[in-house]
Amino acid sequence: MSLLSPPQIPLFRITLFYGPETIEGASDTIHCVFNVKKRSWKGGVQVGVLIERNQIRRLEKKLAFLSWIEEHLQIIPSDKREAYVKLGYDLFIQFICFHKLETFIQQGIKQGV
Repeated sequence: MSLLSPPQIPLFRITLFYGPETIEGASDTIHCVFNVKKRSWKGGVQVGVLIERNQIRRLEKKLAFLSWIEEHLQIIPSDKREAYVKLGYDLFIQFICFHKLETFIQQGIKQGV
């Protein structure tokens, strides 16, 4: 008999639908859209998560993201590095949006009617 308990099955299945993208007419706001499905729901919902560029800049500075990514991209040829930095920023923003979404879920997200 195993003393280990089985892993807990998450209540929600979350996938990135698209993003990050700038909201049309609001160049200082970026959004990501996620598909969220609770196990008890018949279908999922799409949830848009908005984040201001100044929030991203503050987190980028606090986490020293630029120096971190530059350090890790030293092995990439310099002519290709810019594309990787852009991809890194996209992933960084998706990560921020995902954690913001998790906060919404902890506050009690409900399926729309």
